[in-house]
Amino acid sequence: MKSYYAYIRVSTTRQGEEGVSLQEQKRAILEYASRRGITITEWFEEQVSAAKRGRPVFTRLVSMLKSKKNVGLIIHKIDRGSRNLRDWADLGELMDRGIEVHFAHESIDLLTRSGRLSADILAVVASDYIRNLREETLKGINGRLRQGLFPFSAPIGYANHGGGKAKTIDPMRGALIRQAFELYASREYSLRKLENELFSRGLRTRTGKKVDAGHLALILRNPFYMGLMRIRGRKETFPGVHVPLIPASLYNDVQLVLSGKRTYLKQQNRFRFRLLIRCEHCKLYLYAERQKGHVYYRCHRRFCPITCIREERFEDVVLDALKKINISPEEEQILKQVLQEFSRNRHEIAGTLRRELENELARVQEFIKTILQKFLDTSISKETFDEGHTTLLMQRSTCAERLARLSTEYDVYQEAQDLINSLRSVCERYCTGSPEQIRGIVEEMFQTITTSGSTIHFDLTPFMHQLAAREKTIEGWQRLFPIIVKETSSR
Repeated sequence: MKSYYAYIRVSTTRQGEEGVSLQEQKRAILEYASRRGITITEWFEEQVSAAKRGRPVFTRLVSMLKSKKNVGLIIHKIDRGSRNLRDWADLGELMDRGIEVHFAHESIDLLTRSGRLSADILAVVASDYIRNLREETLKGINGRLRQGLFPFSAPIGYANHGGGKAKTIDPMRGALIRQAFELYASREYSLRKLENELFSRGLRTRTGKKVDAGHLALILRNPFYMGLMRIRGRKETFPGVHVPLIPASLYNDVQLVLSGKRTYLKQQNRFRFRLLIRCEHCKLYLYAERQKGHVYYRCHRRFCPITCIREERFEDVVLDALKKINISPEEEQILKQVLQEFSRNRHEIAGTLRRELENELARVQEFIKTILQKFLDTSISKETFDEGHTTLLMQRSTCAERLARLSTEYDVYQEAQDLINSLRSVCERYCTGSPEQIRGIVEEMFQTITTSGSTIHFDLTPFMHQLAAREKTIEGWQRLFPIIVKETSSR
């Protein structure tokens, strides 16, 4: 006597738990089997979409049917068994092997050519239904994204308020996610260390579990927290209407750490220039090690021509640059006069800076329109558009953030004076500071430090280069002050 398997399916776990579809499918199959005197020996139940291949229960069922004889299969409807043509081909192969396949809802004789043709047509219709559903769903998702709304569940740190409404910052977990960015940007925490620290502070997933390091990496890379939306698997970036949780500057700092351009500082062996100096030949960071009371930096790549260079030589390079940047006693009187003049004109200078930022924001906006038009005219590829559009959106967010800051609590005179005060004490801070403070000064001063053989090369940042090349006169400082103002507003 031939035995029969029965397969029932719904698309989601929620449908399986709350709906009646599984029970209705089972009832229809039992009635069908009863009318034909069929005995069902085993049931196979699945709660997963049939739009894609890879359903584990269905795959196991097909494998079992191929390896056994005198076994048949009953499914409620064709679209319950397959909504993609590859799975339908698997069922067709079973039929070709002589395995009886019945559909309780469709009165189709699969033993005839016309019956198989009818079943093939129904399978194609089911596959086309899924294809159309995908297209309509994608249209809805893209529409929401262009409105600035995130059409999926809110990322951790934000709260949902239903479809068509912007996500809002979660009052509890939002603050913890902000701390996650701040702590990681400090480079005092690896992802694993940050995972434990945030757990101790109370950060949990929605199910009450620890937010692991892998999940934290995704959070720290998500531009949603700075006001932009990016969907995984797609390169497009969209501006959101939700309130940013963190400033763009903090997000950018975190990306530098994640990319390795700013490295995690371990507690042990905090050498002053560790992972700050690159080999010109290998493009790798020099390793630091202590030998006989001295710290040496060298490349660990075999046959590299870089020789061991003592830390004191790098110290000399930094100190020479610091001497050019440091404000001498002779300049103090000059600087006092320039600051007094600057204080009198602070509002005018702030207004000029504001207008410059507004013009920059308008230029970025115009670039966004231009690159969009080029894409619509097929002058550039989709990949080029996505890359350029994302960069411009980041620039626009940064510029808008600076403009908003300038319009509220920002005091252009106080910020400039704070920067000058830090320059007055930069040599002292370098000579007496902790390894972390020293590294901060070096990173702020230099774009690159490289070595070739025993030669050391370095490039100052644009601001530090202009500061080092200044004329130590009233006119020189007057020309330098607009640069100082721009530097402070961009921090």
